[in-house]
Amino acid sequence: MLHRTKFGFDPATVNAFLQEVAQRGILLEPEQTDIVLPDMNDVPFYAVTLANGNDRTYLVTGNLKHFPVKPFVVTPAQFLEIIRQAEKQ
Repeated sequence: MLHRTKFGFDPATVNAFLQEVAQRGILLEPEQTDIVLPDMNDVPFYAVTLANGNDRTYLVTGNLKHFPVKPFVVTPAQFLEIIRQAEKQ
């Protein structure tokens, strides 16, 4: 999805990011959920975030209005700030 032209991301940057996610990420099975979201295609992302069940798991989205207000649903800018704060500790 990050390769979509509407985002305008540099393909090399996207590839580097996806490689980092593959190396550092954790493979999780989605939780069963009855949640109804404005875009039901977003449900798997929400369900996987719930599956980890800890306070260091985030659903990063540019569309906060598509998800319930939860501390783990953050914008890209908020996520970068979380990372910056973690690096200071």
